[in-house]
Amino acid sequence: MGESEAQRIFLLYNVGTSKAWGGSTVFWQVDVGGRVRVGKVMGYDPKTGHRVKEPKPQVAWIHSLMGIKLDLRQCLFGEHLLRQYSTKQVVIVESEKSAMIGAWKMPQYVWLATGGMQMLKPTEALRDRDVILIPDLGAEETWRARMGQFRAICGSVTLFGGLTKIATEEQRQMGLDIADFILMEPTVGMVVEQMKQLNPELAEFILALQLTPISTFEGIPEGWRVPAQESDDSTPLLNN
Repeated sequence: MGESEAQRIFLLYNVGTSKAWGGSTVFWQVDVGGRVRVGKVMGYDPKTGHRVKEPKPQVAWIHSLMGIKLDLRQCLFGEHLLRQYSTKQVVIVESEKSAMIGAWKMPQYVWLATGGMQMLKPTEALRDRDVILIPDLGAEETWRARMGQFRAICGSVTLFGGLTKIATEEQRQMGLDIADFILMEPTVGMVVEQMKQLNPELAEFILALQLTPISTFEGIPEGWRVPAQESDDSTPLLNN
């Protein structure tokens, strides 16, 4: 992704930092009216990019860490973007990190996250919006059972079950999500960083010429590979 693009995505989603556990991520939930609801603090392994779950999960609420009593009323992560991008189709995933990766790869859609498999529920902020649900592997039936609730509010709602079709048995057991599949193939930026480590002189050459990696859509399964520069709001994300 690169530092500048990562910073852009972090600012877009109001992602912050906490001192908890020696350094962790704060996913602020800001509703469609611009009100800050809560901040979820999560620890990540900087080498793997995965959540820290051992010896116990590093997850907490910012108000709890600060000793503040709060009537917890969550909203969708990224919900504030619905007003800013009022005509874009909406994609809902489970993980905050996955929503951000989706926004980077396919910015022609508004990517939101529930923050948990059981947290999928309709909200007034989604009224009349066209919504695509993309559950993690293993959560498809749970999310499918709730589609009726969304039809009463949304303009349309579609569930994409394509991950189940392309996943191996091991991947299903791991409960991978769409971001895992997007990142399975290295991006141009990742390849360049690997080349820099192998040949330090290459890093000086790139810096001298101010070269910038161009991201690709390798690793995105055929059927929903939609280059952002060639798409518009009417382009379907998924051919189910």
